[in-house]
Amino acid sequence: MEDKKISIYYDGSCPMCTVFADTTASSSQGEKFERNDVTKGALPEGATFEQVWDKMYVVDSNGVQYKGADAVLRIMQEYPLWRPLAFLGRLPIFNSIAHGIYYVVSKNRHRIPWKKRGAGGGT
Repeated sequence: MEDKKISIYYDGSCPMCTVFADTTASSSQGEKFERNDVTKGALPEGATFEQVWDKMYVVDSNGVQYKGADAVLRIMQEYPLWRPLAFLGRLPIFNSIAHGIYYVVSKNRHRIPWKKRGAGGGT
């Protein structure tokens, strides 16, 4: 049997979040990921809707949960070109900056204009 996929839990009512999840799924590493729209009831084990609405969650194949900026860094870790940046993003000073940026973006995510890519790539 194949390894368990990395589950991404995102706000499907947010255009930016949806584009991010769709782009991840249609990427060169897409087979590693499973997208879960929390507005359709998908939640990681032990998390409430409010928690996942506030921050993106990623659950890796070992069941470890990552939230917010750490979730984005966990996804980046799967891409060889992004892996060094994900490593740097885990260092204390850069991790604090990443969390600050994530906080600002997540609180304004419904106001940020974001266009979906062309048609195709669906589920």
